[in-house]
Parts: sequence; C-alpha cells; structure tokens
Amino acid sequence: MNKNVLKNIIKNAYTLFKEKGYKETTILDICEACSITKTTFYRYVNSKEDLLAYYFDDIDDDLIQLVVQIAQSNNHVDSLLSVFQIVIDRMQIFGQDLYAQLYISNLNGNNNSFDDNKLLKEVSIALIRKAQDMKQIQNRNDAEELYETCKMVCFGGGILWCLNQIEDVETEILKTIKATLQVVE
Repeated sequence: MNKNVLKNIIKNAYTLFKEKGYKETTILDICEACSITKTTFYRYVNSKEDLLAYYFDDIDDDLIQLVVQIAQSNNHVDSLLSVFQIVIDRMQIFGQDLYAQLYISNLNGNNNSFDDNKLLKEVSIALIRKAQDMKQIQNRNDAEELYETCKMVCFGGGILWCLNQIEDVETEILKTIKATLQVVE
C-alpha cells in the first residue's frame, strides 16, 4: 500500500468535507480531487465514513514534538493542558459539522476514532502523577482515573460544542479539566 496515495485521499477528502460538507461530498468528488479512479480509492479506503477514522491517527507526531518541550518544564499542569490542547485543536480544525459527523459515524458502527491513544495516555498519566507529587494538582485520586475523567471531559465538551450548547469549546474543556484536577493556580 502506498502511504502517499492514502495521505492524498485523506487530505483531499477533508478539504472537500470542509468546502462542500460531509454529506454533499461524494466518493467521485474525492477521486477527481485526487486524480484517481474509484478502484484505487477502494483499494485504500473502505468507505467515505472510514475517512473520518483517520483524523486522529497522526496525533503522535504532535505529541512527540510536545514531549520534547515537556521534558524541559516544571509546570506539569501546563504541560498536561498542552497535551489536551492538541486534541482540542484537532476538534476545532475539523469544525463542528465534521466533528459531529465523526461522532455519528462512531455511533453507527464503532470506527475506533475515539480509542485511547497509547502515547497520549502515557504522557498524560505521567504528567498527572508529577503534578500531584509537586502539589500542582490537589485531586489525589489515581492518575489513570483522572486521565479517564479528563478524556471524558473532552468527549462531553465536543458533544456539547457540536450541539451548539457551548461556543468556546477550548475554554470550557480546559476550565473543566482544571476544576476536575483541582489545579492550584
């Protein structure tokens, strides 16, 4: 499998989704934008819905860059918030309509879009433990449980944002994570 072809399909599909809307974008539109045939498209992707599942796949690249910066910081809370900021940034780049479609796609048949990212989880748990040790986080619950709670805050915030219940998803999610962790300012 040629990864460049897959990346091209994903990139062009997301551009079309944003320009035309997810529902209005056809497989033929994507094929034309990529200068490929439908046969080639289906060699790399099973369906238009499956394209949504690729959205968080390359988050590790952003996390690896952040880990280098984190290693030099003593403010573990800010570092932890930076990890969740990567997720929030992806939500915002995707936009409300497309992010809502990602939820719908996963409700129709779990596409694993929201499965745990191993690196994100490990980095977050380590940062929570360090912040607890340095008394930057007052919530003394298990670091893994706190990570899971913060992850749920992101999911819930994303849903509320898609439902137009909150305007500033970034502020609301980060504020709720800080409250949950009982961050010392």
